[in-house]
Amino acid sequence: MSVAKSVAELEPKELDWLDVEDEDGKKWRYRRGSIAADVPAHVQSRYFGRSRTLRAVLVRGPDGRPVLWQEEPGLPQKIVVEYTAPAGKAAAEEAAACRQGKLEYERE
Repeated sequence: MSVAKSVAELEPKELDWLDVEDEDGKKWRYRRGSIAADVPAHVQSRYFGRSRTLRAVLVRGPDGRPVLWQEEPGLPQKIVVEYTAPAGKAAAEEAAACRQGKLEYERE
């Protein structure tokens, strides 16, 4: 069984790719794909500051464990990343310029 530990690295402007590290220390790179169906997200991404820099974290279940895992070795071939609107004073203005919704990412 493989369980994600953290989002280790990401492309901070457009989130074209992200690396997820599993509990064994192996990193898995995922590339942005198409719009995802209405399914739960594995990773949540949020814009920060006027630079619209992206940060991403693993979604965790009620038990506090990441929802990104699988019984087989390695992490799943496809994951879903949910983009959320910026928070803060200028959130309404900035939200219009930022990507929102869910996108599917595929493992390289």
